[in-house]
Amino acid sequence: MKIPLMHPSKGCLHVCYTLLCTLFTSFSLFSQVVQTPIPSVVGGLYGAPFSVSLSSSTAGAVVRYTLDGSVPDSLASLAYTTPLLINKMTTLRAKAFGIGVPSSAVATHTYLYNVSHTVPIVALSFNDKNFFDDSIGIYKNYLNKALQAETHVEFFEKGAKTADFSQLTTVEIQGQATTALPQKSLEIKANAALGAATIPYRLFPDLPYTTYTRLVLRNGGQDWGVTMFRDEMASNLINTGDLNGIIKTPDLNVSATRPSVVYLNGTYWGIHNMHERMKTTFVEQHFGLTKPQYDMLENENEVLNGDITQWQLLINDISTQNFSNNANFETLKQRIDMSNWIDYNVFNVYIDNEDWPANNVRRFRPRTPTGKWRWVCWDFDFSFGLFQVTGGFNTGDPTPNSLQRLLDLSLQYSNNFPWSTLLFRKCMENASFRRDFINRTADMMNTVFKPNRISNKIDSFRTLYEPEMARHVAKWGSPFGAIWGQNIEKMRFFATNRPQNVLSHFQNQLSDITGNANVTLNASPAVGGSIRFSTVRLTTANYPWVGTYFKGVPIPVKAIAAPGY
Repeated sequence: MKIPLMHPSKGCLHVCYTLLCTLFTSFSLFSQVVQTPIPSVVGGLYGAPFSVSLSSSTAGAVVRYTLDGSVPDSLASLAYTTPLLINKMTTLRAKAFGIGVPSSAVATHTYLYNVSHTVPIVALSFNDKNFFDDSIGIYKNYLNKALQAETHVEFFEKGAKTADFSQLTTVEIQGQATTALPQKSLEIKANAALGAATIPYRLFPDLPYTTYTRLVLRNGGQDWGVTMFRDEMASNLINTGDLNGIIKTPDLNVSATRPSVVYLNGTYWGIHNMHERMKTTFVEQHFGLTKPQYDMLENENEVLNGDITQWQLLINDISTQNFSNNANFETLKQRIDMSNWIDYNVFNVYIDNEDWPANNVRRFRPRTPTGKWRWVCWDFDFSFGLFQVTGGFNTGDPTPNSLQRLLDLSLQYSNNFPWSTLLFRKCMENASFRRDFINRTADMMNTVFKPNRISNKIDSFRTLYEPEMARHVAKWGSPFGAIWGQNIEKMRFFATNRPQNVLSHFQNQLSDITGNANVTLNASPAVGGSIRFSTVRLTTANYPWVGTYFKGVPIPVKAIAAPGY
């Protein structure tokens, strides 16, 4: 290689040539990458002792490791010399160091020794101080939402022996009031700066999405220490596959959920319910929107994305309009997704969600001329009799009149203010909305909310969680223990006795209703066709069908003949 140097001095030419060679050599050294250590046995579930050796393909590199979850450093961490015996729960993190070159990435492998679980396992590895330090630990300083912990996540699907994904992320404490509980909810956030902008895994098999940017590991919320699955069971009620199409599927946006168990640096940390994050990432993933394309609000006026302009215009308009006028109501229907809005209210009223409507309220709207507001559902902890403002905690009481709270301005408390009920009260001025809301409530009571169906759902969740509960109780102790089954029965008591109470509430609150009656639907011959009754859809397999409906309220009905009839 010839390097032309325009200088008359031969000595200077030599000096310049030497300097350039030094610079090239230096650049070459720093452009090298020390290869990440590779273990002879990858992390996973193991039941007998074995040894792990570590190696880096970079010649001369020194491999150092830790067993406490911390990132190895070049001075304090042990240098690898001989194979490591794995005969207990072990979090192995290894890093390779060279001379005068940047060190390697960190290899993280959790060896889950002699354990067995019936749900997915999430293993988190981190510098202990980032979770538990008095000053910067996210667990100790749970009120400081700005704190995050760099954390390596390994996910083991139910039955898997090795990790389905393993990557570096950031983790923060998630939630509000429940952050003070001994076991806290965690939010895992993919981070491009740490190597991956997404979590490349189908976390929820019932959904089509193969990547996520967020994952919430929920501690059960206010249901912590009670059943651990109240919110998850309530959310699951809208999965109507078991109803074989008998009712139009509830038009609700709820989180997919799965139970998992979590290990922190190899220490068992109990059951955590996996959830989608029900904020902007949910809207973007489920509706294909980007941040410039939608507005999203929380509670009265908190902006999560976009701005509040269109919502304020809506509120200003409805405050001055009379919706007994059908023309006004037709205009409102162009701004609100009425199917979603009706189901949103039916659902929260029936389950007696007492952490609503002035809390846990999120809605979004595509920023288009025809974009309509839709509502997002999450956090059903204060439902099915867990908490009532007037009736205490964990009673299973099925009697609270949730409809009255929406309509009666004299009933104001922390989760029920006039701003939060205004839209519903204005909609109820319209006869067609009242008809649709009342009939949809009856439709869902006759299908989605049937006591035997909810009881079966409760049983399926108990079966799912029960194999993991003994170890969870051993970890966290009281107030679980032997009363776990009793707590579940309180939820079942609510489900069994809620229908007669809701029927009474509607009749007492709404003058349209003069009583209730059983309606029997049949076809002759049974193969002659189908029936559309309100939003219930009946076919040959359903006849005869009996449902309880409200007197005094018109019900749309249509007979649809089968071919040849």
